[in-house]
Amino acid sequence: MKLPLANQAEVPKAKIVLYLLNREHRRGKSKARFFLSRGFDAEHWQAMAGALRRHAAENKTAKEETTPLGVRVARRHGDTQWHSCGSPLDMVY
Repeated sequence: MKLPLANQAEVPKAKIVLYLLNREHRRGKSKARFFLSRGFDAEHWQAMAGALRRHAAENKTAKEETTPLGVRVARRHGDTQWHSCGSPLDMVY
């Protein structure tokens, strides 16, 4: 199943800049190394937001789980223009 309304997904600047691209963040630094090594940067955070929306819109759901905060959706994808490390990429929304 594909994520409904994925193209309308909210991808806040703070989530990208302060977490996903922050080498100093306690839990996000490994993600930051990954994304920064693939050309994303905080100054152009909108490019990463667009890539995340495209990823959500173009790939099928691998797992869905209902939580007290809503539905948590995981996706697995092997290759995109911004993922070239040779192994599948897991993303959770």
